[in-house]
Amino acid sequence: MAAEPSLALSVPEPCTALPGPPTLTSYQASIHRFFDKMTAFVVQCSGDGVTWNVVTDYQMFWSSGIIQFNTARVVGLNDQVRINSGNYFNTSRLGDCDTWELTISSGTVDTTSFQNQWKVFTPVDKTATGKLTGFMVDNFFELQLASIMAFDLYTDYTANQGRWSCFGVITGVAPKSSSTSVVTQDIDFTASDEVHYYASF
Repeated sequence: MAAEPSLALSVPEPCTALPGPPTLTSYQASIHRFFDKMTAFVVQCSGDGVTWNVVTDYQMFWSSGIIQFNTARVVGLNDQVRINSGNYFNTSRLGDCDTWELTISSGTVDTTSFQNQWKVFTPVDKTATGKLTGFMVDNFFELQLASIMAFDLYTDYTANQGRWSCFGVITGVAPKSSSTSVVTQDIDFTASDEVHYYASF
């Protein structure tokens, strides 16, 4: 998980091409994973590692550090990629949580016209909400209420394979206890922007 504030890169961060197909299309930041979309972000390409040019023909996946170019890079022309400037979030693995839930849904609008016998709905935006459950060791999450955090929700117990990644806003913290159990808590969050699934990393 990661919390605000974000930190500026002190030096350009090199990126590594991910396996295709297609090849030389997607690149992964070599050090950091979560980047701040609210700050200036500059990507550069080079063919020789000496002369670098600013590029804008890409999509940035902020919660994974992946840059996906519209067209494949060309060896010797622009296949070397780096993040010249930008802000990242420091992350740490959160202990004492043993369950997570993620609900992804699509909003719709009623577009039924006259004489339709059936209702017609058109999909519009997507949203996601989630919940973490674990033991309560301090009031960390209570202090993060209304703050944006970064989440990696692993589907593999070894924490190196399938996962959902997103930024989210902490919307609720609910500690609970009984006379026969330890104190646990539910942490609710709402995804802010896109949610992505990665089968491997």
